[in-house]
Amino acid sequence: MAISAPERQYLLSQVGRLADSDLLRLWRAAELSDVDFFAFVVDGFPDLVDPYHQAAAMLAANWFEESLPASTYVARVIDPLPVEKLASSARWALGGDGEQGLARLQGTLQRAVFDGARDTTLLNVQATGSGWARYASATACEFCRMLATRGSAYRSRDTAATKVHDHCSCIPVEDRDNSYEPPDYVAKWQDEYIAARTAAGSGDTKEILAAWRQLGV
Repeated sequence: MAISAPERQYLLSQVGRLADSDLLRLWRAAELSDVDFFAFVVDGFPDLVDPYHQAAAMLAANWFEESLPASTYVARVIDPLPVEKLASSARWALGGDGEQGLARLQGTLQRAVFDGARDTTLLNVQATGSGWARYASATACEFCRMLATRGSAYRSRDTAATKVHDHCSCIPVEDRDNSYEPPDYVAKWQDEYIAARTAAGSGDTKEILAAWRQLGV
């Protein structure tokens, strides 16, 4: 049975919660350690992220196969994130002091977990020539709402629709048989987008988003 987009999002959030618990343990261990705090966290962060990133990737591969049971296609799993990329992200996060540094690191971690699923889905979409849609929850920001209004019209990994931000829970959902139906609230977002574009008097994305925020909807 295919797993729905909200269920996928929930399961990934649970993987993220487990990862966050491990991050808090790493943070506390660094505080209690005699070694340099910065080096302790930066060195430990890639090893912490990897199993959760790969767990999310495996989930997405399974979901892709389940989305079209009649197919014999075997979904691929995205490669692990490069150690240096994760270490660099940790160094950036720790540029903030105290709680800010931890919050940045938590955002980076959550993004890495979800990226395991996102990148795996997009890898297999590309391999099979499938369309895909951006699924955003009802509480999504204006940027995510805008990208979710196009349904399963996306065909490439190289599109603005793949852009995410820290703490973003949007996910790509493959549409292998042209059956994707967006949530009911997306129709309201489409109306909001039209109103924002009219108010902006421009097709520029930044101006449309600014007008959308001004509308307060």
